[in-house]
Amino acid sequence: MIGNKKSSKQKNICLTVSSALDQGQKRRIELSPSSENKTVVQAIKDEGIAPKGNFDVFDSTGQVITNNKVKNLPDQRIYVGPKKVAGGAIGIPLDRVADLKNNYPSFLPLIDKIVDNVVKLGIVFLPDKKGKTKSSNFRCLLHFDGDANTPPTPYILDWDTERKNGSNAYIHGGGSRLHNYDTSKNKIPGTNKPGFWVCYGNFGSIYRMLDKDPIVRINAFLNHLISLLNE
Repeated sequence: MIGNKKSSKQKNICLTVSSALDQGQKRRIELSPSSENKTVVQAIKDEGIAPKGNFDVFDSTGQVITNNKVKNLPDQRIYVGPKKVAGGAIGIPLDRVADLKNNYPSFLPLIDKIVDNVVKLGIVFLPDKKGKTKSSNFRCLLHFDGDANTPPTPYILDWDTERKNGSNAYIHGGGSRLHNYDTSKNKIPGTNKPGFWVCYGNFGSIYRMLDKDPIVRINAFLNHLISLLNE
C-alpha cells in the first residue's frame, strides 16, 4: 500500500501593498518562492507598483521595513509612503500610543507621518454629545507641528459636510491666523481638503504647566477639546 506523501513544494509569498496616504488603494501581490530573499522594496519595484520618487515601506505599526526580506513578511499588509526624513521628537512616541489608547481607543497614527518612531499626525474620534454632527463624533486630526510646549494643531475632518446644526463657535477655516497660537493651514496637511481648525483658547499656557509626559499632556488637551466642541 502506498501512503499519501506530503508535498514539499514551497508556497508562494503573498503580500497586500497599500498606499500609506490613501489606504483604500491596495494591491495583493504573489511572489514565487525564488523571490524569498528579495527586499520588500525590490519586490515592489519588480511588480511595477512603486510610486514615483523616493519612498519607504512600513509595517502596520509604522516601522520602516524597506530593506526587510519578503520571506519574513508572509501574508502581511504593508504600506508604501514618502521616505522618512530625520525630525524632532515632538509628538507621541510610538511606544506610548497604547497608553493614549487607554483613554482614546480610536486614536490612529498616520503611518507615513511617523518620524524616528514619533507620531507627527494622528486621528482620534471625539464624542459629539449635542447632536452637532451626522456621525455623532468629531473626527479630529492632530498635527504636531510646534515644539514640546505647544499643543498640536487640531483639525476637524470633513466639517463642511459632517456638521448638522450650523456652525460651531470654536471651529474656523484653517489658515485664518485668528490668534498668535493659530498655526493652522487652509488645507489639511498632506491633502487638498479644506482645513477646519479648533480654536482652543488659552490652553497653551496650561499645556506648558502640565507634567512633561506627552500622554498626560495629550489626554488633558483632548479632554479640553471635547468640552469646547460640546458647548
